[in-house]
Amino acid sequence: MIQPNVDIFHQNFSKTQNRYMIGVNLETRSFAIDFLKGISILYIAGYWHLFNYTKAFPLYQNVVTDRLLMVVLGLFVLISGYLTGTRVNTSSKNGLVVFYAKRLLRIYPPFIFFSIIFYMLNIGSGKKLFKTATLISMVFPPAANTLWFVAMIIIFYLMTPLLINMSKNMAKYFLFCVLLFGSAFIFNHFFNILNVRLILFFPIFAVGVLLASHQELKDNLRLSVVTLFLIASIMVTFIDNVSMFLWLPLMVFAPLLCFLILLRKEKMIERFKIMGHIGYSSFFVYLSHRPIYAMLKKLYFPQSEILQIFYLAVICLPLIIAISWFLQKWYNNIILFFTPKSVTTGFQK
Repeated sequence: MIQPNVDIFHQNFSKTQNRYMIGVNLETRSFAIDFLKGISILYIAGYWHLFNYTKAFPLYQNVVTDRLLMVVLGLFVLISGYLTGTRVNTSSKNGLVVFYAKRLLRIYPPFIFFSIIFYMLNIGSGKKLFKTATLISMVFPPAANTLWFVAMIIIFYLMTPLLINMSKNMAKYFLFCVLLFGSAFIFNHFFNILNVRLILFFPIFAVGVLLASHQELKDNLRLSVVTLFLIASIMVTFIDNVSMFLWLPLMVFAPLLCFLILLRKEKMIERFKIMGHIGYSSFFVYLSHRPIYAMLKKLYFPQSEILQIFYLAVICLPLIIAISWFLQKWYNNIILFFTPKSVTTGFQK
């Protein structure tokens, strides 16, 4: 349960070993997972999108960074599936109601708020933003830039209780996911109305749910086997004119390997405590970084291209992270204050 005393943050954060406390959260959090979230959001907000605001480094997008982007987005989806899968109580209708209330409260109001901010700052068209905010864009694209990812995750959340029930039997779960993926692929091939990213990222979300249901897989999966599959997956992506769907193995095995290694080697990364802060604020960093970049660029922007990179990376990015951390903290406390205890019990995100 989150308490309003911010001093607990400073008392507990330094006492971490395999688990750590962050903010004023009294529930344990996985530092490895927050580390992965922190690294991923730094890549998106601090590299991939940062160079949308300057022409200083036109080669930022290349064969390496394109693939890293799919790995980073896949990591976010895998973590979402894993964390969501550990929190669903499918044994009762009340458990499902509480689950949906927690998940939607956690992400939907900020999502709507920043959709409005995007529109006010002319970062996206009103039509695309409306379709994305109402989740329609996942069935009838196109979706708004950046915010499409949150809409996709919400759709996956809606599917999670069904996936959890199916995942109790791994063979049936695998068959179910293959049939669901195949049906969506065939349907989209003939009618071309689904957002293709919904199909592409479903497998890695399903893997996250499976890892949540069968915790032993985190320790028993052989890293050498996953690595071999990853090497083969990378090679496939370099085939000329390869279909985007043949990138799918890369989007599964690369995030999975990173996830398994970091969870098994958590003690080795605990000294990088700043990544815990960044991981904690990652959702609001994702939502806010484009509006804040846009506003700060209007406020001031140097002429020198080198100084532009310095301004965006050293001034704007840390400010985005700091603002996002406080927004996440403030929003958590708002939820705890205004919602029933049955919904906020265990709320930590």
